[in-house]
Amino acid sequence: MTGIIMAYPLNVGKARAGDESPALQEQLHSIQFSIITRELSRQGAAAGARGTSEVVEGSENRVSFEDGGANAILQAGTVAGAVAGVTAGIANPIRTLFTGLGAGAVAAVTGTSVDDVAEGLRKVAEAATITNRRRRTNKVIRLYIPASPREQYGANWSEIDMGLAAAFAEKGTSVIDDIAAAATTSGPARDRAIRTLAGVTNITSAAGFDFRLQDIMELGSGKVANPNKAALFKNMNFRSFQYSFKFAPKSQAELDASYDIINEFRMNMHPERSDKFFLQYPSEFSITYQYAEKENKWLTKIADCALVDMTVDYGAGGAFTTIQRTEGAPSEITMTLQFKELEILTAEHFMSEEMIATDLADIAAAVAEDEVEQAENATAAADSVANISGDGL
Repeated sequence: MTGIIMAYPLNVGKARAGDESPALQEQLHSIQFSIITRELSRQGAAAGARGTSEVVEGSENRVSFEDGGANAILQAGTVAGAVAGVTAGIANPIRTLFTGLGAGAVAAVTGTSVDDVAEGLRKVAEAATITNRRRRTNKVIRLYIPASPREQYGANWSEIDMGLAAAFAEKGTSVIDDIAAAATTSGPARDRAIRTLAGVTNITSAAGFDFRLQDIMELGSGKVANPNKAALFKNMNFRSFQYSFKFAPKSQAELDASYDIINEFRMNMHPERSDKFFLQYPSEFSITYQYAEKENKWLTKIADCALVDMTVDYGAGGAFTTIQRTEGAPSEITMTLQFKELEILTAEHFMSEEMIATDLADIAAAVAEDEVEQAENATAAADSVANISGDGL
């Protein structure tokens, strides 16, 4: 698929054999943005008609409803039954109304029959399963790397207090056991029992005091219950990436390229108007770091992203200056982009195909060894039973 490349500077990322000048070497590094649009959008439909786009396959870490996921869910037996039930629940009262008023009279006035209503409900159900696949267009934006690439990860863990339950579980007893033994024993078990009983009473509150009985016990003993905290993993955060690019065009070609790039980001950040009622999702961006027009394997891989914030500053250092004989074109423009990944990452994202293949091979070998061992044990057990039977005879 031949690409339309919009670049700034114009030669960014291009390699020239035999030229090792420092100025050129700085341009070998680039960041590339490929545009992914929706199949049913105007831009997606046009690219599909020209043959300048390709379907983007779904990822295991991203729920792809636009690729038919909604249809698969709605085709599931329980959900399909629920949809049918809802449809019937809507249609039946309408059918009763039509019957009571006289379907013919209503149809004559409104031009609507119960069959029309049923057909409308059927179309609603069909609309819920419409797919609007993502397609990678042949448009590519290639820019210089503005600052050292940075990646940040965030994991969400929650805390819970297991309290005495964890201690009892480790000890192998229960709070009932402690209470039962409180009258005849001393030490930690009796202390736990008294604190437990104090917790279920309301003595101090009933007496009009604004503190708990357990508080007095803690002050007197100088001990508090061990919370036995545990951490529960919840999920990973979506990563964000921010880039700030400065355009200082030195020719008409660079000026035109700057504005084409800015407008391309602006246009693809916004939704298309589908009709008066709906908007098409905005485009997404596939971002790769490159060296000499090839992906840089030493930098992080980024999943498909949405452009969530964009700022364009027409000026230099707070002052607005323009280029002579351009009828007012700014001499310097700063464009700041904020992207958010649309995929929750797992460890596989950072593993090479060889690493994954090696792990799977090791697992398969271990399973095979277990099966062989189980077969040998079963054979040995059978032989043992046979020998015992022979000795008995």
